[in-house]
Amino acid sequence: MRTCPGCQNELKTEAPACDQCGMRFDQDELVIDWAAIDAASAQPRRPLAQKIMPTILFLSSIVMLGWLAQPYLPITEYILDGRPGIDLRAHLKEQMAFPEPGRLVQGTGLTLGYKGAEWKRIRRFAITRDDMVYIQVIGAVCPYEMPRKDCRKVLIEVPKEGTDFERFRPASAIDVRGRLHRIEKDGEFAPLIPFLAQEMRMDAEGAYIIADGVTPGWGRDATTFWGVVVALFLLLLGMAIRTLRS
Repeated sequence: MRTCPGCQNELKTEAPACDQCGMRFDQDELVIDWAAIDAASAQPRRPLAQKIMPTILFLSSIVMLGWLAQPYLPITEYILDGRPGIDLRAHLKEQMAFPEPGRLVQGTGLTLGYKGAEWKRIRRFAITRDDMVYIQVIGAVCPYEMPRKDCRKVLIEVPKEGTDFERFRPASAIDVRGRLHRIEKDGEFAPLIPFLAQEMRMDAEGAYIIADGVTPGWGRDATTFWGVVVALFLLLLGMAIRTLRS
């Protein structure tokens, strides 16, 4: 590599002229375009003060994008989680605690109580609203040696329009398999808390829900959603880098 004697720009060995200042090397007389050199050296750079606001806007946009995507993170982790289902009774007997919410669990021989609330809940990546029925599990789900205060009651979430809905009758013992939820005041099951506390007399904040048969997979909705999130992030990142380098 060689440099232009006029503007010190790096040149290819066979270059007949400098791309920056216009100096030519294929003529008998050396021609220097001093006006081009001055113009190239006088290109103004954006002052640091003008980069503060774009940086703040970039960070705010990233925070907003993360806030919009946050509700979909648990179901995405559940879809991508390849671990097998946990036997609920065996786990309770061994760990003396419920599995962490979001795991796939298997409940064997659970005795059903009466039906509880019926409401519509939005399924992540399903876009549609499904009518769900909640049935209380009665009987000994936790092992006898587990302290009663740590043994929370369990609900079974059943799609009302499901073809297997008839088997979910009170006073019957069933096997269920699905995602484990925990009811919390600031979670998606918050509207159920007043009903559970008054009608079912349950410790609503400690109740758990097994979404029977709900095994969502990675479909077109998930691909579209996360594709848009990634595309927006890359677009914002590219604009931020361009602004900081200008």
